[in-house]
Amino acid sequence: MREAWTGEIVAQMHVNEITQGELAKKMCVTRTYLNRLLTGAQVTRGTEERCREAVNQIVAERRAKATKTFSFR
Repeated sequence: MREAWTGEIVAQMHVNEITQGELAKKMCVTRTYLNRLLTGAQVTRGTEERCREAVNQIVAERRAKATKTFSFR
């Protein structure tokens, strides 16, 4: 059975247009392995925290890039 946090991560990925491939790369895992984590097929200690941190990093990087692109100099 899926845990509630996996739905939250998938929702954040959707809202922020983050692919499983991008998230897997940030987490240094394969896309297949990430899919197993998000579907609850494989559960490891610390998975929720690692996923949340990776999503937050991707969002922060994109915001920083957008801010840099639109800054007036």
